[in-house]
Amino acid sequence: RATLMRGASEMRWGVCGDDVCFREGSLLRRFADGAKVLPIRRGGGIWQPELNAIIAKLTHGEWVHYFPEGKIRQDHRIHPFRRGVGRMVASITDESKLQVVPFYHTGTDTVQPTTPTTKSLFSWPNLGTEIHVIFGPPVELSHILALRKTPPFNTRPELLYEIIAHTLEEEVRGLRTELYRRLGSSIDHVPPE
Repeated sequence: RATLMRGASEMRWGVCGDDVCFREGSLLRRFADGAKVLPIRRGGGIWQPELNAIIAKLTHGEWVHYFPEGKIRQDHRIHPFRRGVGRMVASITDESKLQVVPFYHTGTDTVQPTTPTTKSLFSWPNLGTEIHVIFGPPVELSHILALRKTPPFNTRPELLYEIIAHTLEEEVRGLRTELYRRLGSSIDHVPPE
């Protein structure tokens, strides 16, 4: 609550698909514009200008909350992380301003389920549902970022972006396993990836 009282400067930036949060004339767009939410164009690739705006925030040391799978997934699987997260990380040249904190959560699929047939972003939430979240320590990426100026990454940076994305994906997989272990359950019910 104290963070909210200090104002928007204390809040993190969020990222939302332009097709969801930034549709012309929508109420959600007005909310997103005033709530420190940046657009991303799904399928727009790693060189889209929207990604440049996110990188600019990170370059200035701001906190950006980003889900690297590219869309909302509620099947308990960890889908491949998109290369855009790799580009964001690799674009921060002042590593003192870079801190990637991975997390995994479960339960939001029960609180606010979405399905392929969902017509609305807003539905009545299932209150009282448990949500479990686990955060990992900041991911050490300096050994990977050191490759930026070496072949073949100096001429094909998208290869480095893939390595970064995969590294972060594996961190989140480890967090998922640890969360289920702490909850005393297994991830055997999770469909194979």
